Amino acid sequence: MIALRNKITPKKLFIILASTILIAVLLAVSVTRLRKFLLSRIDKKVAVEMLLLKNQLEAQLAAQKPVAAAQPVQMQQTVQVIAPADITARVETLEKLALGGVEAASGRLPLVSDYRGTGASVLAMIDAVGPYRKNGLFEIYGGSFRERRSGPIQVTEAQFEISHDEGWLIWSPDDSPARDATHLSLEFAAAPTAGDITIGFVLDDGQVVSYGLQAGPATASPSGLLAPLLPKEITDKASASQPLASLKLSGNKALFALPPQMLVKLRNGQRNQIAQWFLKVKGAAGTSLRPRQIALIRPAPPATTAGVTLAGRVVGAELAPGTQIELLTESGSLSRQALGADGAFAFTGVDTAQPVSLRVRHPRILSYATLGRWFLPSYSRNDLLVDLTPRYVNKDGHAPDQSTARFVGPRAPSPVAALYEPHARQYWPGGSTVQEFDSTTFTNNYGYLDRDRFFDNPDNCVRLASTGGSDMVALQVRPQEKFNILLEESVGIALGKCVEIISAGADNGDLGTNYPRIRDYTSKFNVVHTLVSMASGLVYQVNPQMLRDGLGMDPENSALPNFYFDDKGVFTFREASPVYPVFMSKPTYPEYVKGIPFSYTLSVPFDVMPDPGKESFRYWTEIVNYIERKHPGQNFIFHTGVDQAQCRKSCGPTLTLEDGRKVLAGSRGYVNTLTEYCSKNGYNCINPPFSDFYTERPNLLTFEFDNHYSMLGHQWLADQLTAPVVKLLNGNSR
Repeated sequence: MIALRNKITPKKLFIILASTILIAVLLAVSVTRLRKFLLSRIDKKVAVEMLLLKNQLEAQLAAQKPVAAAQPVQMQQTVQVIAPADITARVETLEKLALGGVEAASGRLPLVSDYRGTGASVLAMIDAVGPYRKNGLFEIYGGSFRERRSGPIQVTEAQFEISHDEGWLIWSPDDSPARDATHLSLEFAAAPTAGDITIGFVLDDGQVVSYGLQAGPATASPSGLLAPLLPKEITDKASASQPLASLKLSGNKALFALPPQMLVKLRNGQRNQIAQWFLKVKGAAGTSLRPRQIALIRPAPPATTAGVTLAGRVVGAELAPGTQIELLTESGSLSRQALGADGAFAFTGVDTAQPVSLRVRHPRILSYATLGRWFLPSYSRNDLLVDLTPRYVNKDGHAPDQSTARFVGPRAPSPVAALYEPHARQYWPGGSTVQEFDSTTFTNNYGYLDRDRFFDNPDNCVRLASTGGSDMVALQVRPQEKFNILLEESVGIALGKCVEIISAGADNGDLGTNYPRIRDYTSKFNVVHTLVSMASGLVYQVNPQMLRDGLGMDPENSALPNFYFDDKGVFTFREASPVYPVFMSKPTYPEYVKGIPFSYTLSVPFDVMPDPGKESFRYWTEIVNYIERKHPGQNFIFHTGVDQAQCRKSCGPTLTLEDGRKVLAGSRGYVNTLTEYCSKNGYNCINPPFSDFYTERPNLLTFEFDNHYSMLGHQWLADQLTAPVVKLLNGNSR
């Protein structure tokens, strides 16, 4: 070895080193040229397919000209098809760039070959906002989905805790504004170590585009678990597809260029090209998948310290001059500007470091950007859209087909008193004379209509529980549209910290009926307060006499869990009876005091209230005391809302008693009575004010015929509860 070293002269050593460097440079150049060649081929393919699309569109437009001319302006605004001339210009730009031409104008769509190692999120399934702040329906199967929170909105990572041999995350976005996207980007907090991962898209025409990732050897398949109730129409199609490529992680990240056929679809101007976005994990039971980002991205524009511009249009309704659009940030900063005559807007200097929410109130309901209720402003874009069109419109006034309803109850006894199967779709078209919604919603990991919840609290979020009746169950809307999710956001922004409001209601759920849910579920979260909907129709039924008279239920054999005084006078809880139908009778709705109808029993002043009404309030007080003894620290906050929402133009009727006295009744009377009751007992009670704004369509807080909270109603309730709840949390009241 020494002899060989002595034979290598400095000159020879220099030649060897120079040769090595030259070879490395040549290899790097070759790789760069190969990469550029491959990407240019992709862009060329896009150009060709877009040219074909142009010809097809020209033919379609030529055939449809008479029809298009008859369409109203509003419809023309909401259908955004790229014009043939625009396609021609883009095709020419793509061809020039694919052939190595000069850069096009700054307004052009980005190309795959523009990517230089950094990307900006265009549309994400999972990112620092999280799926419950977006649009559409988010579903989880074969595991539980936790968001690690760092603030009111921001999520540091997601954790898919996989329990089954096969786990799925499925997002069905209402809109998929991703025309700028060129790549699929993955980033994990820690690289996955087990199983096979498939990430893909079911497009609106049925095509499936997917990518595979081999994470590691499969874990042992668990036994004794019930199979997830998968939506087979989605999962079968996704599973049958062949991945376009096998992704390779570089550290904790992976990147892949989108195929030409998907680029063409995303860029054709239609808003719902992605029907589903899915993640499938097989062979990873017992592990946790920790994605930070699963997103469609584009090449990142040059960095700037001046912030970005968020521009676009508001469509879907005739807007009054001066209508404003708002931009709210996670820190609580609110900017407003008047919309242009064509609905255009542009916010400049927007901070990219925190999530934002674009919203327009029209006439009273808040509508958000189709990108999501919250999103990250990662680059300047001008394609943002706020659509004011109602999500469901019943043009012919048909009745709902109740035979299509699908409720999935627990397949095994629920340890947390839930009435639905965990992670299962629930479908309800309504039960009134006119269909007003078409609701597919989804239960969480415990069987409640809510996002997934966990008893531990590693992020030290402020926690409250929420319970009540069908107004709190809210089958009529999706989980992210419910008041508790909206209230999490508004209270969190006001406090500047993470807030959780855990929902656990039941149909006909008075405080006694919901005791099992408090006992077995919400009390395990160490909440600081429990919100309880105290609708008048729920309070009366805690009294056994009024339960029989108003619902026809035998208190001793009731469908509803309830409380009673036993033979020794001890206040005792009684579970629901499985044989209750045998004991049902017809409600009688008696008038306990002449001049006071049964439905107004609790809404008149205490000095004229019938004894059964007073007994209902006494029972309510006893239930509160019982729960606080058994599960201290509930710190109940009782609130109304549904009474104010339902009464509309008949909120304060005047009753004439037998002796000629006139008394206030109805919703206004009930709120007055409840205020007196809460004050006497030292309870925290919140009674939203009555308002003439919400007495007629389209501003009704409950569906006109269904009488449960509409989307506007959930927004209103969250808004009305925010300031009082924040005040209580800040310790300014009991």
